[in-house]
Amino acid sequence: MANIPEFIKRKNNPKLIKYPDPRLEDVLKESYGIITFQDDLLLTAISVAGYSWLEADKLRKAVGKKIPAEMKKEHDHFVQGCVTNGMQKPKAEVLWTLFEPFAGYGFGKAHAACYATIAFGPLILRLIIRSNL
Repeated sequence: MANIPEFIKRKNNPKLIKYPDPRLEDVLKESYGIITFQDDLLLTAISVAGYSWLEADKLRKAVGKKIPAEMKKEHDHFVQGCVTNGMQKPKAEVLWTLFEPFAGYGFGKAHAACYATIAFGPLILRLIIRSNL
């Protein structure tokens, strides 16, 4: 939720799009370079910190449930993984801070798509009926 204003700015002005690491361009292309969905968080951990899918899911749970002891373990694991995979430690620390908004409210793309369907479904249906499609 905290990333929505920046997401909108980048959507409307592609010149503002930048990626936290070049390896994340494919991962974050649809979200304009912003870690927006849980999917982005998972794939970021896999791409730059060498997480397995199971490890990435543990990270997602720790971040989503705001478990301090687990967050500390994941922080150390993530930063070390990034360093092992060629990233400078200060950059890894900055990348970790991009995960913090998920402790407030973050969800997967599929969840977001369902919300959009519920929110805009009736409007779309009315437009279809009006256009006699």
